[in-house]
Amino acid sequence: MSAPLKHRRKIALATWRAPREARIQAKIQAELTSILEFLESKKHLSLTLTHLVGGALARAIASHPEVNGRVVFGKVKNFPRIDICFAVDIENGTDLAQCRVADADRKTLMQIGDELSAGAERLRARLDQGYQRSAGWAHYTPTFLMRPLMRFFSFWSGGLGRSLFG
Repeated sequence: MSAPLKHRRKIALATWRAPREARIQAKIQAELTSILEFLESKKHLSLTLTHLVGGALARAIASHPEVNGRVVFGKVKNFPRIDICFAVDIENGTDLAQCRVADADRKTLMQIGDELSAGAERLRARLDQGYQRSAGWAHYTPTFLMRPLMRFFSFWSGGLGRSLFG
């Protein structure tokens, strides 16, 4: 008998679909020497490339607000602010959780780094209530119910913009 599925694995199985549309992917190369030198000079501040890329993404979205929205019943609805979510490893590679930095376009790299570090610590210590709620229902939900529940949750949170778990 196999071990029970971790909740994230159950969610992945429930939401995976074969591609239904063509996708174009690109690979770019960028010269990062000056950026890496900058980060090395700020090593004492614990800034990382992750913080820098998150901050740059937030500022890029701020300069093109038309990309910061979702489709609700056939109409584009803009988000009121720019939040950037970072994937955080919380169980030595066996589980991931998202850590959201709200209003990231208005924060310095230090503020982004501090907020991300504090959020990651909360997640790893199991003190993030939103994550605990989402992990809890997924853990106890039978695998065969995951797909219909995930469709509903996707519509509720993504389509309608309503909060589910915090």
